[in-house]
Amino acid sequence: HVRQSWGLVLFEAMATGLPVVASNETGASEVLIDNETALIVQAENPQSIADALARLIDNHELYEKISKNGATWVRKELTWDHYAEALVRLIKKHQSHVI
Repeated sequence: HVRQSWGLVLFEAMATGLPVVASNETGASEVLIDNETALIVQAENPQSIADALARLIDNHELYEKISKNGATWVRKELTWDHYAEALVRLIKKHQSHVI
């Protein structure tokens, strides 16, 4: 969906090992790597979406690579520990600015 900033469903699919096709206008496209953790397509372009799906259907190695890399990325990056560490870094970075 092009108007969804993050898209939890996308990451849930990745966690189960499904390869995903994401729009280049979603927040997820800012952290995913095209042809590595997902296929990133041009937003609101049906041909771009169809081409990406065809690539996954026709290329078993690409399907497996995106599936494995996506699941690994989600399990590593989207954890409570990772979130907490990022939040602590952010607080420490701005700690001197607090009055």
